[in-house]
Amino acid sequence: MLTRACQLLNMGPVQVSSRIKFLLPVAGVLVLGLFVFLGVTISLHAEAGQLVILVAAAGAVVVCAVVLIVWAVLIQRPLVEMQDKMARLRAGDMDVSVSFAAQKDEIGELGRNFNETVRQLRESREEVQRLYRTQMSRAEHPVPPGPDPLPKPPPGPGPGRGGDPGGLPRGLAHRQQVRP
Repeated sequence: MLTRACQLLNMGPVQVSSRIKFLLPVAGVLVLGLFVFLGVTISLHAEAGQLVILVAAAGAVVVCAVVLIVWAVLIQRPLVEMQDKMARLRAGDMDVSVSFAAQKDEIGELGRNFNETVRQLRESREEVQRLYRTQMSRAEHPVPPGPDPLPKPPPGPGPGRGGDPGGLPRGLAHRQQVRP
């Protein structure tokens, strides 16, 4: 809902931290548990102390269950999917992508980066295969020998042919003559 409101105000999508997404439900359950605990203890008489402890223990179990469920949904499930997709990519499947890339948090950003990396790998692999096919095609159909495209140097003294060192600076010309 917050994301939709920001889009209506032309603020763009809001990226919510995964910590906030993790802690907000836990904090809500804790506050709700506190109110239930206060309500139960106020309504009970002194002899019902054991019931208060039982309610507190049940509340703690509920809070732990909610924390585990939130952790499993928000963090563990995308990471398990990422591990599976990475194993498939390592096995050579270049058509993998993660489904949680649309999330507006760090986990979603990780998914978007993974999908982009796979896309770049796929394009690079296709380019290498294209270049390989081009080279193999040239090897199967070599260019027939023809006239040499490079002109022959004129005979006589010149650079690399003995005699004049061919316009080398004076110090270099001297070094070339001194060396055996």
